[in-house]
Amino acid sequence: MAGRSRSGAPSGKLNQMVEGASPTPPAPGALPGRLREMLDSVIAAILAGHPEVALATFPNHWNLGDTAVWAGQRAVLARLGVGVPYVCDFRTYRPDALRRALPEGPILLSGGGNFGDVYPNEQGLRVRILDDFPDRLVVQLPQSVWFRSEANLDAMRRRCERSGRFVMLVRDRRSLDLVRARFAVPVHLAPDMAFGLPDLRTRRRAAVTDVLWLLRRDIEASASALRRALASEDPGVVRDWTRPGFGRQGVPWAAYARSYWLSWRLRRMPAGLLHRREAWVTQSFETLAGLRMEIACRFVSAGRVLVTDRLHGHILALLLGIPNVCLDNRDGKVRQFYQTWTGGHPLVGWADSLSQAQALVREFLC
Repeated sequence: MAGRSRSGAPSGKLNQMVEGASPTPPAPGALPGRLREMLDSVIAAILAGHPEVALATFPNHWNLGDTAVWAGQRAVLARLGVGVPYVCDFRTYRPDALRRALPEGPILLSGGGNFGDVYPNEQGLRVRILDDFPDRLVVQLPQSVWFRSEANLDAMRRRCERSGRFVMLVRDRRSLDLVRARFAVPVHLAPDMAFGLPDLRTRRRAAVTDVLWLLRRDIEASASALRRALASEDPGVVRDWTRPGFGRQGVPWAAYARSYWLSWRLRRMPAGLLHRREAWVTQSFETLAGLRMEIACRFVSAGRVLVTDRLHGHILALLLGIPNVCLDNRDGKVRQFYQTWTGGHPLVGWADSLSQAQALVREFLC
């Protein structure tokens, strides 16, 4: 009989599903569908016997990749028939409201790339939930793990181990090795939750440029030399999607304006009023996710070829059927994900330099 983790999830079965399989299928074009099915199987195994869950850490910001993660999570849970009576972000979280909406059952922490000490709002909410619900099954959906401080890593390790009911999903092998070496908790390898989205090829729009360079301008950006080279070469459209709207072609203006207004209202509403309007907040989160997914799909569709150091630019391009060239970010998570899951796909190339990226772009355009 397969062993069971401290969460009650069948750990042997999970390991066979994700670690015993080759990341790249025989027919590379089938990869997004294969990863979607893998996510459904992994999440179904972990949540077996639980008809409802809470889902925390809604991304109320303009990193559209985190919106893709959230939308993928909701899509997986909907396919599995799992209800979600409570959602929150770090501003709207209230332990009493969570207990009222879900007296018992798992709490899911949203996936992405913020497990560590780089993003204090998301990590702070994770810490609060672990402290407030030591008796609950808490599942961290697939993350990349990145700590800059050894002391912070050790503090998080103790907190995760203390409950005895914490399950960790990671989305690359480097994170898997780190958690296995340092955390005494059940840990499993799984694709990024954005692959839980349905086939997005019908949402692809007509390109407005041959090449779109989607490059980070935040704490994870690492390609300063590349940016300087791009500035001298004038390669075409260079953007980041943290501000996708102003003065740009192809933007769904009605979606952008409504999304901006909803986000502004949520951020500025007093905490007491937010807590009295929880149903409105929940609906606003889902509306925001839908609007921002529309913006993200149009954004990525703008180029016939995408070059990006944003992991979810790469993932959305795959789901939309757009050729894309990957560059690494500061902490190496793009390379780690590419090596774990998407390397070898016919729509994907890897570049370590501007000249390599340009050569791959020329191949894709031909």
